Amino acid sequence: MVTVTHAQSISGGGVTIQTLPVSRTNSGPIGLDDTLASAKTGTLTTRTDANTGTLTMAASHGITDGQIIDIYWTGGVQYGVTVGTVATNSVPIDLGIGNDLPIATTAITAVVQKSINLAIDGDNTNIIAVILETVDKNLRTAGHVQFRDSSNAEIAELDLVANVAQVWDITGGSANPFTGNPITNLKASQGNSTATEIYSLKIVGVQDASP
Repeated sequence: MVTVTHAQSISGGGVTIQTLPVSRTNSGPIGLDDTLASAKTGTLTTRTDANTGTLTMAASHGITDGQIIDIYWTGGVQYGVTVGTVATNSVPIDLGIGNDLPIATTAITAVVQKSINLAIDGDNTNIIAVILETVDKNLRTAGHVQFRDSSNAEIAELDLVANVAQVWDITGGSANPFTGNPITNLKASQGNSTATEIYSLKIVGVQDASP
């Protein structure tokens, strides 16, 4: 059996609240610690509609025809974006999901989604926590992760903020965003372009492995 323990500490105005640790035990561990790539800088130079346009990327961006990318800007993210035929630094885009594209001339970052295999049966999960962690704990980089089933249908999607954990104590009554078909893979990215930083997607939880 596997036990996951969670506690919270909150302080402000001279008052501190320290909760007692909560332990959830079951047979199936959920664990992931994977590194995400740094994003590349650019500009949305043409906005045709809410999810169609053209990016002008900085040199050596590495994005190629047909790749699936995520695009970040201040206050928004569009994910699952399909790249058309790239011409040097001109990157046509279409079919993204999420926030509508901003106005043309908006500075953006773009990054190819990372595919990660991870088995989660949300209907039988007791507790799960997700965080985008960086070495610089002051960073509040935006990130995004899709949870998909074996047919590549989306089961859940999360907007992430670096170094801010999201925790669902489902046994303790938290609403469960991971219900439906079992999750088999993730599509993940983050929007910071600092190449010297390390961006770690971490997921911890426990589930019933033999429901």
